[in-house]
Amino acid sequence: MPSIESLVEPPPMPSASENLPLSRRTIRDVIAALEAAFEEEHDAWLHVARDCFERRGRGTLRAIYPDLDAALTQQLVTCHYEADDGLEYCPDDDFVVLVGITLGHGCDGEGDATASRTAVLRGTKDFAAQGDPTACDALLPRHPAPDLVFNSGGREAPAGYCDEECLRRDEARHGAVCEEARALASEWHASLTVDAATGQVDFALGNPSSSAAETFPLLGAPTFSTIPSTGITSATKNRDAVQKLNEWLSTYLLDAPPPPTLASAPVCDTEKITITLTLPPQKKLAFTASIVPYFSALKADVVGTTENAAQDWTHYTKQTLQLEAPVANAALTVSELRLHVDQGTYSVSAGIAKAYGFTSEKSYDIRVYGLNQSSQATKYVYAMGAKTLPVGPPAAPINLLVSGPTTSSLFASWAAPPDRDVNTAGTQATAPYIKQYQVAYTATSSVRYGGAISSSGTATTTATTTSDSAPNKTVSSLNSGTTYAINVKAINTVNTGFGDPTADSTGTTSLPTSSTPSFMSTSDASGLANVTNLRGGYDSAGGYLLDSSTRASTIINHNSMGSYDLITATAPTRRTNADVGGSAVGQIGTLTAFGGPTALYTSDSADFAVQGFDYPGGATADTTVSGANVQLVVSGDGDAFTTTADKGFYKRITAAVRPLNYATQYTPATTSYSLALRYVSTGTGGATYTSAITSFFVDDLSAAAVASDLAIIGETANAVAQISGVPTFTSSAVFRVQFNAKDLANRFLPSDKKHADVIMTTSDGSIQLTPTQTVLASSMASGTNKYYTVPGDRTSTSLTPYNTNGKFLVAQTASQEVQLNDISVAFSNASARFDEDLRVKVKPYNLKGAGSQISSRYMDPSTGTTKCLRIDTTTAVQNASGKAATSTGQHVTSGTGAYPASGTFGAAYDHAQSLLSNQELQQIKALWVTPASTAVVGYKDYSAFYSSGGLTGPNYASITSSSSYRYVTFKYTGTIGSTLERNMFQAAVSATGLTMDGTTGTANHTLQVRVDNGTYSTGWLDAVANILPVGLGAAGDGTACGNTGSTASSRRFYVMTGTNSTAVVYLRLGIPCNLNATVTSITLTAVTAFT
Repeated sequence: MPSIESLVEPPPMPSASENLPLSRRTIRDVIAALEAAFEEEHDAWLHVARDCFERRGRGTLRAIYPDLDAALTQQLVTCHYEADDGLEYCPDDDFVVLVGITLGHGCDGEGDATASRTAVLRGTKDFAAQGDPTACDALLPRHPAPDLVFNSGGREAPAGYCDEECLRRDEARHGAVCEEARALASEWHASLTVDAATGQVDFALGNPSSSAAETFPLLGAPTFSTIPSTGITSATKNRDAVQKLNEWLSTYLLDAPPPPTLASAPVCDTEKITITLTLPPQKKLAFTASIVPYFSALKADVVGTTENAAQDWTHYTKQTLQLEAPVANAALTVSELRLHVDQGTYSVSAGIAKAYGFTSEKSYDIRVYGLNQSSQATKYVYAMGAKTLPVGPPAAPINLLVSGPTTSSLFASWAAPPDRDVNTAGTQATAPYIKQYQVAYTATSSVRYGGAISSSGTATTTATTTSDSAPNKTVSSLNSGTTYAINVKAINTVNTGFGDPTADSTGTTSLPTSSTPSFMSTSDASGLANVTNLRGGYDSAGGYLLDSSTRASTIINHNSMGSYDLITATAPTRRTNADVGGSAVGQIGTLTAFGGPTALYTSDSADFAVQGFDYPGGATADTTVSGANVQLVVSGDGDAFTTTADKGFYKRITAAVRPLNYATQYTPATTSYSLALRYVSTGTGGATYTSAITSFFVDDLSAAAVASDLAIIGETANAVAQISGVPTFTSSAVFRVQFNAKDLANRFLPSDKKHADVIMTTSDGSIQLTPTQTVLASSMASGTNKYYTVPGDRTSTSLTPYNTNGKFLVAQTASQEVQLNDISVAFSNASARFDEDLRVKVKPYNLKGAGSQISSRYMDPSTGTTKCLRIDTTTAVQNASGKAATSTGQHVTSGTGAYPASGTFGAAYDHAQSLLSNQELQQIKALWVTPASTAVVGYKDYSAFYSSGGLTGPNYASITSSSSYRYVTFKYTGTIGSTLERNMFQAAVSATGLTMDGTTGTANHTLQVRVDNGTYSTGWLDAVANILPVGLGAAGDGTACGNTGSTASSRRFYVMTGTNSTAVVYLRLGIPCNLNATVTSITLTAVTAFT
């Protein structure tokens, strides 16, 4: 059985699903508990508070059960009031009457309500003596309090409420009833609240009926857990329920969207402010695709707290960030905003919005809010006065390494500081960014003479704001060969100061190298300084001894030595100290010059002692040290560098060798002279170094080579032909040339060993007809050609070899002359050439280069008589029988007289015939010409020309310009095709100086036609005169056969009808000797009609 304490203790607020126990069974359980208690506590004094119930009971019942019938209520009240002799139950078992139970010391006003509850529990008899007339109001106060349930504190009731009758009631008669009623009142009153000011009664809604489908709240089931709650439960008070529902509808369907809430206070670190949001719950409505509450955008305003002092959020520096603009009917996803002090680009990703560029340690006000189409006031959530924590400097970088030395730089590399902010708890391994590094360097030592030069400073990496600065730096502008102590420190993008530096790391720059001199080498002092001038015009490529095989690379002219300094090329600046820097003191080496005849050049020398850095002076200007016949020239003895940073490491010197007494010690000879340098280093690891050996020869040739008495002395191939009885050389002719040559050499040949170039040209020299025939000394040495002594008459061909065997010249200072008479030149470019005075040309050479070219023609070496050489390869003779079948015909004999008889003409023309014995035109330069021709002059005395092969040219000088005729005749066969007959011909005459009048049938020349057709032969028909109307008739000599349409270049004429393919046609062209005319060709064509 429950205890009294559990019955009168305030009942807990029922849950949404809990049923209030109002059954009769529950009432009886209460009464039974009270009776059992009072069997043990006989001193308990109970009194039914009649007036309390009368005044409050009905209202209370109606508050609980608004539909309770007023009559029933009155009946229940009366029932209890009239039951003076014992407990009577009301007719309706479902309800009992609530009675007010007064507990306390009595009605004398001296008790207190606080003690009332304790008195009930104790059940002591003392309460009767100290009754409190207001104690009943602890249960049913005159003015209902907000909480009517029992509590440990109690409440003060109005004085004088209980009457005297209440105190006199018989305990025995009413005790049990009152205790039961008191327990019920306590339970019911726990669910009721009466507003003391308005008298309004509040009660819980209670559980839904058994027919209800859902429990509270009913909105959005069955997935109510994701729906923004109305907040209505079974415990919601009657007057709040409607308000909550109204608020839910307004908030989620009509109002501006609710703001997110702050999940926590802003979280600030050294690099950012983080605002974490709890997003408003959203739900898609079942009857539409819309989501509620709807957000068109979620935004944040950020402004400095100072700038927002009025909290009106209007300062121009305010930034509005769009955290999100959900796509149609999508829920919000961005629940975090980060404000970074680093630089960057605003971004939203994975529910996080990141903004950049805020000021470190500056206080900012932030508000976040949603937007939609509502006109209601925007709702905000605020985070005021948030700022990043102060950032400390970074720790020292790690893993510093110095490498990559050059003469003026070192490369330092390292890793980023492990902690980028030493002021912030923990290790800040990635943020903030390292803005810049500073590299400090200090020179500590150097091997240079004089020690390290004071050198220190700093170098910084490129400053960055959106990433880490590069963890390396080339430290430049350093001194060569110097050890530096280097450390590095960093500054981040937030703090304004550099952090601690690393420990020093050392590196040493390279010794000067870019122009550091090396020791003497075998390429030094190579050649003579003034060699071009010293050659005095000699071949720059040197030459050969007269044997044509011994090379002389450098030959200088003894005649030039007095005008130009004979000295070697100055050796490049060369290093002299084996020990670097401060160790190179005292004498550090010996420099020596050698010179003289190559076989003995080391026998004569000159020495120079080279001093170290401690030597006060040096050979900064030229200094000479002489031996017997050689001199050492020294300059630039001192530090190898002029810049302070590079000084003190290397010494250097330059030197050259000068021969002495050249007039007597370096005379012309076929043996060479040599000059050289040597340097012996005496330092640690010293060695001996030698220069190149400069060798040279000396000659005294002073004159250019001279050629004389040049002539063609014969044609050795007998390559000669005759045209019109005149001899002419063909393109295969080979000629023998002879000339005398002086000063070809004294002791040396030029580098190409050339003595002369021989060519043949046309008379005007414009066309070279032969390849250049080079006369070489090596050809003499090999025996192909020979040197000959010059005969007394200088023109006859010598048979006496020079210098015994004709192979070599004599090495001597005196001038010498030889004859070269076995030189051959052959035509290679003589096709289609016409010239009647061919020339031979010779250009001589020696060590000084080319002499003057001379020109000559044929000379009879026995008499010294000269003749012209003639070539006519332009004329293509056409006297071969096969030519008759061509359109230009075969050149045949013309016969003599006006009408030569058969048998006296028509033979293949024999060009060996002399024109003195016939009436033929001369063919020359591809033309048939008259004595009066000016285009090509013929009919000369050709006996004055040289011809080989035993031929002598004819003298045509007697054939002069006159009225007598000379002829050229052509034979044509096959001009008419087989099975055809033709009686008309057309001849194209290629000629100059000929005239023709076709109308009158007259011309300044004759053109005769003769046809032999097998069955008949005509006489010499006249193709100039126009044919008579009666035709050809018998076609005898002189019969006119011309056509009036003829011109000088196109002749039309007729022949006998029936002329066929067997016809042989002769055309005989006659020209007066006094007519300036030429003929090239006559082309004959058989036609059916003249064109």
